[in-house]
Amino acid sequence: MTNEASGGGDGGLAGAAGAAGDVSDASSVSGVNVVNRVSGASGGASGASAVLEQEVGPDDTAAAFGAHFPPAASTPFVLGLAEVACHNAVAGELGPGEVTVGVSAAIEHLLPSPVGARLVARAQVVERDGRRLTFDVEIYDGDRLCARIRHGRAVASTARLAGKLAR
Repeated sequence: MTNEASGGGDGGLAGAAGAAGDVSDASSVSGVNVVNRVSGASGGASGASAVLEQEVGPDDTAAAFGAHFPPAASTPFVLGLAEVACHNAVAGELGPGEVTVGVSAAIEHLLPSPVGARLVARAQVVERDGRRLTFDVEIYDGDRLCARIRHGRAVASTARLAGKLAR
């Protein structure tokens, strides 16, 4: 998985590379390469963006839900990739004990992507209303647009979430 977050710009890897104020971190977690880039921005989370890349594995396909489904990236997998990209776009602006949680999604899953395909999610904040954020996300398989998502997230307290989950 590769991740890049930016306070503005086009959300592309080349668009934010080398921008002034960039902070980069590269690491490997369980054999997955993770690269994070966060660029400083003015104006808060408005226009914040992130790029997240992940390869489709057998467990990420619709076939993992049943043999009668195709061995292509499942819609839940594509949506999950978008959710993480959206969170990453604003994660650097969250306070201690805060996280973003998904509250809505409208998805157009346009094309199938086989096992081994590298999907790239490009997420950008398009609206902010208090603790609610709206993102537009495009997911690419190479140069093919395979999904478009309008995704809503809310900033939430991790302590409050833990309390609700303990009920």
